[in-house]
Amino acid sequence: MGVETGTNRHALSASGSILITLPAFDMAAGDEDRLTFAGKLDSVTGDITLTADEIDFLGGDGSVTGPLGMVMRAASDASTYRVGTSAETAGGAPLLPELSMRSLDLAARDLSALGDTFTTITIGREATDNVMYIGDAFAMTRVKATGQPRVIDASFKATTLLLADHFVVEGDARAPQDSLTLRGNTAEIRGINLHTPNNPKVDSGLTARELRLDLRDRLNVSGWLIGDQLIDVQVREADDDFGITTDVVSSILQVGATGSLLIRSDRGIRVAGEVGSSATGASPVISAGTQLDLLGGADVFVTGEGATIRLTATDSLTLASDSIVRAGLTVDLSDGSPRYDVTGARGSVVIDSPHELFLGGLVASSGGLMIDAGTPIADHADTFQALTSGLPGHYLAEQKRYAILLTGSLAALGDETLLELSAAEDLIIFGNIDLPGSGADLRLRSDRFVFVEGDLNIADRVEILGGVAADGQVVAGGADSRGTSVYLGAAGRVNTTQAGTKIVVRGAQDVDVYTSLVAGGVIGETGVTWSGEGSSVEVTAGQQILVAGAIQAAGDLTLNPGTAGNDDRGDVLPGRHVRPRTTQFRQPALALRGVRLAELAPRGLGDAEQFVTLEGPLVPQAQRHGVAPAEPGVASGAGPQARVVDPQAQPLEFAAADLAQ
Repeated sequence: MGVETGTNRHALSASGSILITLPAFDMAAGDEDRLTFAGKLDSVTGDITLTADEIDFLGGDGSVTGPLGMVMRAASDASTYRVGTSAETAGGAPLLPELSMRSLDLAARDLSALGDTFTTITIGREATDNVMYIGDAFAMTRVKATGQPRVIDASFKATTLLLADHFVVEGDARAPQDSLTLRGNTAEIRGINLHTPNNPKVDSGLTARELRLDLRDRLNVSGWLIGDQLIDVQVREADDDFGITTDVVSSILQVGATGSLLIRSDRGIRVAGEVGSSATGASPVISAGTQLDLLGGADVFVTGEGATIRLTATDSLTLASDSIVRAGLTVDLSDGSPRYDVTGARGSVVIDSPHELFLGGLVASSGGLMIDAGTPIADHADTFQALTSGLPGHYLAEQKRYAILLTGSLAALGDETLLELSAAEDLIIFGNIDLPGSGADLRLRSDRFVFVEGDLNIADRVEILGGVAADGQVVAGGADSRGTSVYLGAAGRVNTTQAGTKIVVRGAQDVDVYTSLVAGGVIGETGVTWSGEGSSVEVTAGQQILVAGAIQAAGDLTLNPGTAGNDDRGDVLPGRHVRPRTTQFRQPALALRGVRLAELAPRGLGDAEQFVTLEGPLVPQAQRHGVAPAEPGVASGAGPQARVVDPQAQPLEFAAADLAQ
């Protein structure tokens, strides 16, 4: 049909809305009705709604126009939709009707016919068994499979809503200036293009100014999802353990200078590819209703200034080995050790799990990090057996649970930042933590037990708090099954590098120090290069302090033991043994096991005196073991002093020469 309007030839023009409905596919007769527009289709003031099992627009580029909405759907309740080059042969020709029965095909020529005047374009049905295949849909200059020239703009040119039960993206579909939304049950974003299956590069995905995927059950991503201003992905009612999964080669990216990224699932999320935002001040969130797993190869990032990335899960959160979470920087691992290039100052990472949190990869930021975990719900005996295999008698060989387990690396480059790892139960550090920024602080805190056997290199202050609540109060029973609140293993090292720094170790019950504690200097191949005066170490225990490692500081050393428990052993070396004053204390509160007193000595850097202070209900046995005490209050030699303080007696002071024996 045609309508003459002035000198323009139209297939159909109306001043109001246009509504055309053809019969559904006749299964018995094998009959499919086709709606074809050979010229222009235009509504001057209204909507256009077309319902037919096949629709063809032959009027050329921009030949279908209207000021409001455009709706296209199959007449059959359940149908296949092919959009873009999914509706074409490899040579670029539309599929023949007889080869695509019961399929509403909108080839590149049909998409190019849709003008940019519509407010919204809606294609498809959301009902069960509607499947939509989406191929290349962008401004093309050639046929991809053959290389033959073809100039056609098949991109989406209005706010577009695609509806289906299941989506298969098998090409490069774009809405560069507009919003694109997929709404349905499931979606598969393939990485391989339909017409170039041998291309080794990823060549399939969705790109839009604002990209939304609103799904009920499942999303699998092997290609890309790219939004300039917005990426919003949600799976609301997943049937499987994981509502969202991404492959190693996949990308989910918000690329504009401003914008946001949000990924949510009511069940699990499993990421193996890259997920990131480039916006200044961005706050992207990945939130899992059950577990969030970042697999090896995952790269989750923000690069803009002042941006913060948040990872949250309702159950457990896992960052596997070779995964990366980064804020405000790039990471180069080509030589094995990470090298950082800051892309945006004050970037930060927030990781929150109400149950287990496993950090096996790298988490790094140009600003700060905040990491929190709650009560574990699973048995991890196999994990600890693997970690301690070949280490007979390791303290954690029989461990089964953790709130936070770090086997990877954490780094925060910002000045005056605080990295806090806070856990309701066991906080276990096998990995490395680096905070090189001026004034950067580290706090490791658990309501129950903290274990450290990694390298902690911190610019300013370190606090290791076991059996201590978030408000700083001691937790009753805050220790592991052996009565230990803090255990610093021999294979680790705790080091503050600036002058005027402090290492604080505090436990509700026992504190065992087998590692090296160095406050106020840089550890090199030949020893410690001290950064200046005023750095100190303070160790406090509600029960016993056991020291079997070297403690060094460019300032004071203070050991504050409490009342030893019945489980605390007294097998310390002669001459290094301090016993309780009265018989009510049956075990030593302070045990120096296999340690020379020189290893507890402060390092004098000027005229100021530094002291080793041992506070508690103690009776020093120095006289009996050949170290003669001086008169109370009188120094017995020049240089740094060690002072043993008994609250019920006068202090005893030892000369540097005595300490070095």
